[in-house]
Amino acid sequence: MSRFKKLCLVLFFALALILNACSSLPEDQSLRVTVVDVKHGDCILLQSPSGETMMIDTGNGSYHAQNAIETAMQNNGMDHIDILVLTHPHKDHIGGAAWVLNTYPVGSVYTTTRSNDTDLYRTVQATIADKGLTPQYLTQGSSFSFGPVAINALSPYDVNDEEINNTSIVLQMTFGQTKLLFMGDAEKAAEETLLQTYGDGLRSTFLKVGHHGIDAATQEFLQAVQPTVSVVSKDDAEGYSDKKQKKQEKAFEHILENGSKLYRTDVEGTITLTFSQNNAYDVSYTG
Repeated sequence: MSRFKKLCLVLFFALALILNACSSLPEDQSLRVTVVDVKHGDCILLQSPSGETMMIDTGNGSYHAQNAIETAMQNNGMDHIDILVLTHPHKDHIGGAAWVLNTYPVGSVYTTTRSNDTDLYRTVQATIADKGLTPQYLTQGSSFSFGPVAINALSPYDVNDEEINNTSIVLQMTFGQTKLLFMGDAEKAAEETLLQTYGDGLRSTFLKVGHHGIDAATQEFLQAVQPTVSVVSKDDAEGYSDKKQKKQEKAFEHILENGSKLYRTDVEGTITLTFSQNNAYDVSYTG
């Protein structure tokens, strides 16, 4: 074989390797968000482009929630949690925390200084201590990293607010040009405070709607955020009073009128979104 032909073959195989690497680049450089169908409650799994793992809230601790979390962890290839975020001390968000801590290795816990005078809250705090973990407390202005993803805590402002939902940790994540906003159980009053403080700085590609769509997602707030895609974690309709259902329907109307895609765990089941750094995303779900 001539030297020229050998050179051509080498170049051909080199090009093939480059093209193969490029074809897998979007997956390797993506941020994955899985909103687990825990019925009434929140549990969100995240995987950074560099492999770090995070869980935001743990569901209510029911058998259904535990099974849904286990399945989602397995489907995402997750066997540990680098960062566990507990947004506020209500059962539908921390009810599964002790179980999670006893089931999976957890690297660190981020939470709020807002306490709650319940046996559940005390059990969660005791389990965190038993695992040798020291909670890191987030307030408005706190920041931390999740691989290449920058995370800012936009709230809570006042952990002594009478309404515990409005003391929720609100996180905005920045991944290249893509921003994601996680509202915990923040309601209208918290949305108003965020609007006054950040205005158009709230703009995000993704919105995890606050408080299961109840007393949240006002038109003014959505006009500032301008989400391309919004997700609501909620139970089936029979899990809510007629009054709460009407509030949820109003939130859904606002979201759709604002031009956002809307996904709901009571309709789609567990929802997984994969984000690139340029606002593009893919979505899949189990429902």
